[in-house]
Amino acid sequence: MARITITELQEKVSKLEMALRHADNVAKDIERERLSASREEAERHQKTVEELKRQIESEKNSYRWANERAAKAEAELDAAHSLVDAIDCPLSRKQKNEDGYGTTENALVLRIGAWLAKKAGMGAE
Repeated sequence: MARITITELQEKVSKLEMALRHADNVAKDIERERLSASREEAERHQKTVEELKRQIESEKNSYRWANERAAKAEAELDAAHSLVDAIDCPLSRKQKNEDGYGTTENALVLRIGAWLAKKAGMGAE
């Protein structure tokens, strides 16, 4: 068995301590990189979430606007049908389906055409 001197032992301990510090520094560097990558990924996800929130809000606004426009158009159509009803149009707004189930709404332009034809004496009452 070979004898190890105290100096050799101290050198080995010093080399092991240096290797341990190096390994610790490498581990810290890896952890910093991992945290940095996680932070960057979290920031990317946050930007995605914010963009999706903006898109959702935009879609809600578009839906609200379209819904308001549709409601106004429906109200104007109802008003026009009411006017045609008031001028004694020969064609009613709704008529029974031929099969006897339900009703079909006559188009406003068709009703106005029927009224004009009646006024011109071309239609039957």
